Amino acid sequence: MKKLLEKQNLIKTMLILYTFSIVLDLHVFYNRISTLIRVLIISIFFVIVFVRYATRKERKYLLLYFFMLLIYLVMHLLNLRNNNLLSECLYFLKMLMPLMLVFTIYKLDIKFDCLKKVVNPCILFISGSIVLCNLFKLGFSSYSFGALQGNIFSWFQDSSFEYYQVSGKGYFHLANQIVAIILLYLPIILVILKEKFNGYNLFVLCIALLSLLIIGNRISSWAPIIVIVIAIFLDFFITLLKKNKIDYRFLLGLLFLVLCYGLIFSQSPIIKREGYYNDLVFDAQNNESNEIDEQLETILSGTVININFPRYYYPYENDPEFWNNLIQLPDERLVDSRFIEIKIVQRIIELNNNYFKDRFLGIGYDRIINIQNIERDYVMQYYSIGIIGCVLFLGGYFALLLYLGFKIFINLEKKFTYRNLMLLMGICLVLLAAYFSGNLLNSISVMIPLCFVLGVTLNEVRRKEQCYNRILGFKVCSLSEEEIIKKLDGEISQGKQNIIFNINPLIVANFYKDYKIVEEFNKEKYNIPDGIGTVFALKMKDGDVTQRIAGVDLVDNIVAMAEKRKYKIYLYGSKDGVAVKAKEELEKKYPKIKIVGTLSGYEKEAKALKDIVQKQPDILFVALGSPKQELFIINNKRKLKNIKVIMPVGGSLDVISNTVKRAPEQYSKWHLEWLYRMVKEPKRIKKNLNLFKFVFLVLFRNSWYNEKKNGEVND
Repeated sequence: MKKLLEKQNLIKTMLILYTFSIVLDLHVFYNRISTLIRVLIISIFFVIVFVRYATRKERKYLLLYFFMLLIYLVMHLLNLRNNNLLSECLYFLKMLMPLMLVFTIYKLDIKFDCLKKVVNPCILFISGSIVLCNLFKLGFSSYSFGALQGNIFSWFQDSSFEYYQVSGKGYFHLANQIVAIILLYLPIILVILKEKFNGYNLFVLCIALLSLLIIGNRISSWAPIIVIVIAIFLDFFITLLKKNKIDYRFLLGLLFLVLCYGLIFSQSPIIKREGYYNDLVFDAQNNESNEIDEQLETILSGTVININFPRYYYPYENDPEFWNNLIQLPDERLVDSRFIEIKIVQRIIELNNNYFKDRFLGIGYDRIINIQNIERDYVMQYYSIGIIGCVLFLGGYFALLLYLGFKIFINLEKKFTYRNLMLLMGICLVLLAAYFSGNLLNSISVMIPLCFVLGVTLNEVRRKEQCYNRILGFKVCSLSEEEIIKKLDGEISQGKQNIIFNINPLIVANFYKDYKIVEEFNKEKYNIPDGIGTVFALKMKDGDVTQRIAGVDLVDNIVAMAEKRKYKIYLYGSKDGVAVKAKEELEKKYPKIKIVGTLSGYEKEAKALKDIVQKQPDILFVALGSPKQELFIINNKRKLKNIKVIMPVGGSLDVISNTVKRAPEQYSKWHLEWLYRMVKEPKRIKKNLNLFKFVFLVLFRNSWYNEKKNGEVND
């Protein structure tokens, strides 16, 4: 049993079930039972992953989220009137699936290589069946369950066919859901084709494009050409940006497909679609007018409103005031069925006279469906589950999308790839299509592939290429302050020399171009992340440094160690008298400390070296300011070989001597010491402009400097 629950076995099982789940989207299987089966399967996988692989912190946040959902659900149900509570609870369970599925895929670490194994088979089943059904005039029309009366050849041979007679969805239940799935996969197919350009992958792409034309709605007909054009642009742009070799075969192949698509598009059902709904509305009125009561016929005479609305969905006799006011609106509004759907729901909320609760908690999905299905996601959820429900259930899609975009932006060199951008485009297409076509984000058929791709994209973007604790070529130590002190203590007693360099944005900006100096830094193993900018940069670049080590704090800990071990200290640098005051303050705090010498930073270097060597300290603190102090140490470390610890300390002596006040604790808490110091010392503003340079270099050139060494690649 344990073997079955291992990650690799769970992944294989998920991929198999995921591939075959598309069969349940066929009309014959499309019902509440098939939906419940898929919900239960996802729930089982989630529970297994939650118990076996989730961290304690992840469990805590998930349980907190479920608790918030429970509170909301109770409040939502209490706000409902005459609703089927069981149906409402099942709807909420279905809406919870995206979180469960994305988390499961994330923790199982399913990558793109796994996804691309199932995309082509899924597309061949979906698109292939639609194309075959169309060729043999089988299956259903795209907007009904009536039979097809023509096929793709009829587009070119017989112009008498109506739009809905020659556009089909095969044997699938809803056309818009199938369109969303194909559009989600379309960018992935393009990535697969780019990575391996062969006849099979090209055939899959052609079948997908042809099936979208056959379905024949606006999104399925126009979106593919937009996707391919964007795909060509992105490939060309990334190739130029990263100076890669242009893949002419791929680009020319896509351009040829665009040309072929345009030729077929010119004869496709979408061309006849304009005016279809208007004709349908008037036909419905003319053909069925004999069945309408005399009063309703008189009132609606001369309007373009679909008679089914006041007749079936929201009967006129129940609310004549609403319909009498509505028909006064311009015809261009009344012909829009979705506008009328929204007006009906708004009227129900108005009559409820419970505005605040209905807006924030919703009036219930089951209630809206029993009156009128709003064919526009986000709007539908806004009225059915309220603002709170939208945030809890739909907010995750956009929060995750923003997170993925942010992760790509902060690591443009590694994550700004054709694959990642195309995955994001597929996700955005579905979220955009949801607004225009509706019934996507509450459909398990669309939720499963959308969340599968979301989870895979998350894993791709978060994947660590290589754990580099480097910023623009500088190695940074990942040890904690306590670990450094402990190691230093042991190495000093063994007679080893250690130089501790502070790696902060300003120092990096001073030296990053000088490979020889950078290499001198990298010879040392205690290059501390002295600056929150360094820590943030490393986190962005997948390093394992988690906290800043302030230079002045490390100095204090080294002095404490020196007092305990009776090591001798020398203070060199800063303005006249500062080193002496620092010595006095340290001796007050550490009475047994041995400070064998102090010297102003204005003294000549030769004199300083002579005095330091003569005093024979174990520890030397150099406060000459950057870059002067680092260059002094690098140029003279051989002359100072008997000194066990050498550290450039910048303005630390000023702080220790109380010449300069350290930033208040509140500034330190929010990592704003740099701002405090800049306000206190306006002359630092010019120097701090290098921070913008540092940010730019980290975003766009970090990997280049990390891998470059005198024209060669580092190991």
